[in-house]
Amino acid sequence: IPDSAANPKEKFSCAKAEELIREYLPAKLARVTYEPEKGASLSTAVSEEIKRLVKTVTPPRYKLIVNVTIGNNDKDKTADIMVTSQCLWDPHSDSFTSSQYMNPTLFCVVLVHAVYFDLQ
Repeated sequence: IPDSAANPKEKFSCAKAEELIREYLPAKLARVTYEPEKGASLSTAVSEEIKRLVKTVTPPRYKLIVNVTIGNNDKDKTADIMVTSQCLWDPHSDSFTSSQYMNPTLFCVVLVHAVYFDLQ
């Protein structure tokens, strides 16, 4: 581990976070029908709820970034989605998890980044 790396006492557990997200998504979205005009508010609500859930298993000093993408699951239409992000990253203390869910009318992709904030 480089001297410049942060050294948290407890690391973010991707497994715990992913388990919470995998339980949450079907419960929230199973009966939701995709509607483009409601997509923004739905993705915001899902993002806020996931952040609240994941915070319950997040060690101190980690900051969470939650990205939620919701789109149409129409088999007759093809859609390509590309998401890119860049940031400063410490592979020894920062982490991320992802999950996805589909129902007959929509798909949802969730990315949660946990970035350790070290006061030096």
